[in-house]
Amino acid sequence: MNKEQAVKFISKQKWIFAKTYAKTAPHEYIMVFPNSPHRKEAEEFYHFIQKNGYVKKFFNKKYKYINIEGYKYWTMISEQGFNKDWSINREPLK
Repeated sequence: MNKEQAVKFISKQKWIFAKTYAKTAPHEYIMVFPNSPHRKEAEEFYHFIQKNGYVKKFFNKKYKYINIEGYKYWTMISEQGFNKDWSINREPLK
């Protein structure tokens, strides 16, 4: 995946506002399930972030982020990897 493909992928998604974190860490997310129709592209986007992103600490955990068109993107994936549910998150750049 390249940046143009990443922009196309993220523009096709229906982002959900994370109500639970509205006051503490406002952001949006999409869920990726093993049977999601966008799973292959989501995995490619994950690898794009890992290859091209930067590491930043959020509380006590480090995540890899990438900035694209006014948003910061990161993923949250468990140790079980792509075989379980995981999310792609974003928040506007400040």
